[in-house]
Amino acid sequence: IITDKWHPEHLLAAGLLGAGICNLVIFFNQSYPVMLTMWALNAVVQLGVWPATFKLVSTMLHKDMRTSSLVIVTFSNPLGVVASYLVSSIVNTHWQLNFLISAVGLLLLAPLFELVFHKISKDIVEEEIEISVDEKKTAKHKEKSFFSLMLSSGLIIILVISLVRNGFDIGLKSITPVMIKESYSGVTPILATLLNIIVLVAGALGTVLAYLIYPKILKNESVIIAIFFTIALPLTIASLMLGKISYWWIIVIISLIVMLMSA
Repeated sequence: IITDKWHPEHLLAAGLLGAGICNLVIFFNQSYPVMLTMWALNAVVQLGVWPATFKLVSTMLHKDMRTSSLVIVTFSNPLGVVASYLVSSIVNTHWQLNFLISAVGLLLLAPLFELVFHKISKDIVEEEIEISVDEKKTAKHKEKSFFSLMLSSGLIIILVISLVRNGFDIGLKSITPVMIKESYSGVTPILATLLNIIVLVAGALGTVLAYLIYPKILKNESVIIAIFFTIALPLTIASLMLGKISYWWIIVIISLIVMLMSA
């Protein structure tokens, strides 16, 4: 709602600036109440970042650039996580530096983004996207309750699938280092973190996989999701061999699961 009523570039800059300040506070004070408060505030100030990014890409860029730009933007999250794990492995004994490095980067990017956007704003024209409405269908839908519409449209099924997909995707990326370290005595925390970078890169490759398949090979998103879930099931069962087979095989299996779930 806020993104629709306010300039998306200002929301983006506010998110960058706010996140930078929150990380800077945590660098200087790591008490539990301060960290919890700052991390919650960090989430609040970033509420408009993704909607604003999507609005910029989908309505302010030239039409010929939008599809490729969305693919590029999708890479930002997995590559950002890869960068964070690399930094974490380097400053492992001084973990507070993670927050300082992030804060410095964000506080530099906020004014830089505003400056660049201001310079190119004269060439940007926001497009008003008109949605065609079938009056007969709209009148028919108004007779149904919101829950009935969710059932008939298949939205509930999509929400369940999204929940499972993101649970695997985000969960495996987060807990793989701990699983590897706790299950294999010869693996140090730094090595476990570095091994997880392979998993994170696989997540980024999932975007490439989806881009190659849809809509060039398969045009139905539901069919693609069903195929990926079917392939991921035996791989998930194979991951139960954790601690019994080489951790390299576990990394390969988890990487394939994450790639399919990220696509």
